Amino acid sequence: MDNKVRKFRETERSVFFLSAGNTDKQAGSNNLSITVKSDDWRVDGNTIRMSLREAKVLQKFLNEALDE
Repeated sequence: MDNKVRKFRETERSVFFLSAGNTDKQAGSNNLSITVKSDDWRVDGNTIRMSLREAKVLQKFLNEALDE
């Protein structure tokens, strides 16, 4: 049974990509990537990659901060 999850969302300024459920023990096999697009065609967008554990901490922080 394959429980791998790949989710992708794109907005005008950002790209979100989630890869989860991979049972490989390789670093980076389960992660969240957030890319902020650049307005300047000469500069690539900036990407932040984090583990799912770090993503859950970010989620908790945002949920708490945005509920205020």
